[in-house]
Amino acid sequence: MTNGVVLVLTCLEDPTTDMVIGRLNARGARIARLDPGIDFPASISFSAWFEDRLHGFLNTASRHVALDDVCAVYYRRPTPYASNHPSQTDRFSALQARFGLGGTLASLPCRYVNHPWKILAAEHKPLQLTTARQVGFRLPPTLITNRPSDARAFAAEHERIIFTSP
Repeated sequence: MTNGVVLVLTCLEDPTTDMVIGRLNARGARIARLDPGIDFPASISFSAWFEDRLHGFLNTASRHVALDDVCAVYYRRPTPYASNHPSQTDRFSALQARFGLGGTLASLPCRYVNHPWKILAAEHKPLQLTTARQVGFRLPPTLITNRPSDARAFAAEHERIIFTSP
């Protein structure tokens, strides 16, 4: 395995990530695991410079990671950046943490397993349906609506339906 660091961004209790880390450890990988939504800024310090290249560091309780040394990022279900307090200042701080640290980590020039921006794009059902149709998939009749009359008419037209609601 390369001498670089695999940055693992995940929640504290994720058995799938634990298995991946076990495999990486067996291959001799250097790993830094953190949950940016929980750990930052409480127990992580971070600086990044955007000059001729992106460089900087990330310090956790047990690791010092030079951003230049990150060779891959494994991103799986980290806790969303949030504040435990509903004040406007706290919400602003959580948003800035997401844009600052999250944006920097998403900009690292390395391999990403499940890049957060691609995950975000894939969560949009209309985009999924449009892309599937463009690449040649046949789509089942699909309706996205907030109008009960359209939903009833669609259900009446089709023998069986699958639906979700918020």
